Amino acid sequence: MIYNEFDGWCFIHIPKNAGSSVNNASFYGRNKALSNLGNIFPQENHVTRIQSKSDVRHNKWHYWRDEIPKGLRPIAIIRNPWARCVSIYLYNLKLAHRMSDQGWAQEDHPRLSYEGFRNSWMPGGFFVDGHAEEIEYSDSTGRAWSQSDQQISWLSVNGTIVGDFYKLEDEMPELCSRLNIQEMPWVNKTTEFDYEKYYQNDEILINRISELFKDDIKFGKYEFSK
Repeated sequence: MIYNEFDGWCFIHIPKNAGSSVNNASFYGRNKALSNLGNIFPQENHVTRIQSKSDVRHNKWHYWRDEIPKGLRPIAIIRNPWARCVSIYLYNLKLAHRMSDQGWAQEDHPRLSYEGFRNSWMPGGFFVDGHAEEIEYSDSTGRAWSQSDQQISWLSVNGTIVGDFYKLEDEMPELCSRLNIQEMPWVNKTTEFDYEKYYQNDEILINRISELFKDDIKFGKYEFSK
């Protein structure tokens, strides 16, 4: 979590929405990919980083608002839900494969491989069945979100959006200007893909994502086709 008291904002990191890139570009972190880019971060940088474990790193505004100075305006990135669902699937599949020596990955990777992208988002699928209840909405870990939560819920309180969203597709320059990001080194990025190909003109799947993320689609004025 990062915030800037001087400029009055805090950045809320929604999973798979370029948050790692924004965090690192706003405040020089420990990511090895940025080891030669220290010169792009101004000395007068007023950004503060709250070190947090991975369980809470992507928590919503209602979690962070009691952890940071009062009066800051929350900011987040919103993304085309159909593209984001593909990215979530590919990232989880890749992560589980890379961590195959761990127990959770030995359960997750076979299931993700078997279900595939389509079934992982269908009723009872990997991302919507509470398969990781020991992590999702867990008092023991502090995590307070699920993969199937709508993106606008990250900046919502009692159904009202309380901050500013920037669309990943065409509003990143405005976000960078507001956050005083001089250069954006992209990190933790899923390999480029044409998300439409993963749907294979499957109207049932397309409509399924439309229903799961209907508020995001309405808010961002998103359509399936680019």
